[in-house]
Amino acid sequence: MEIKKKNKFFTFIFSFIPGAVEMYMGLMKNGFSIMGCFALPFALCTVFPYILQGVFMAFMLLIWFYAFFHAWNVFSLSPEKLAGLEDKYIWEEFEFKGKLKLPEGAVRKYMPIVLIIWGLSMIWSYISRIVFRIIPDEMWDNLYSLINDVPEVVVAILLIVIGIRLIRGKKKELEAETTEDVTPVNMIAEGTKEE
Repeated sequence: MEIKKKNKFFTFIFSFIPGAVEMYMGLMKNGFSIMGCFALPFALCTVFPYILQGVFMAFMLLIWFYAFFHAWNVFSLSPEKLAGLEDKYIWEEFEFKGKLKLPEGAVRKYMPIVLIIWGLSMIWSYISRIVFRIIPDEMWDNLYSLINDVPEVVVAILLIVIGIRLIRGKKKELEAETTEDVTPVNMIAEGTKEE
């Protein structure tokens, strides 16, 4: 498919749908991947109705803004640059140069945890609906928030634990860097500065 500029009015209309302008202009991989990145948090919002819904909605908003401005940046390219533009997935546009590398075996290590949490969330949702039918109306108001918020509390605790582990890991890296900086050459250089 030829990549070219098309009608400005339809470009404006399509720019409100993530990935649609890119697909309209012939960048099918690029547009489809943007659309997929927008649809994924939306799908996760429906799967996790209570857990992390705000986080997924925030990601959707960020992706929507990115997609809107990405569409107009692509549309504003000169015809020569547009003709030379390669149709690639959106994540290929970011050149991380090895910075975003998953350690070997990380997916096999952490994916089961994600699947277990996902499964527990679905089971909790099912069980809580059954419990809500059993609870008498007088006790409903007091117990509803307790039962309903348990998954969010569990996820919040998990996030705090992960955050603490990341901070400890970063602290160890910084300590290792500072010990490497204290070499005899650096100590001599610091000694001459003080004199």
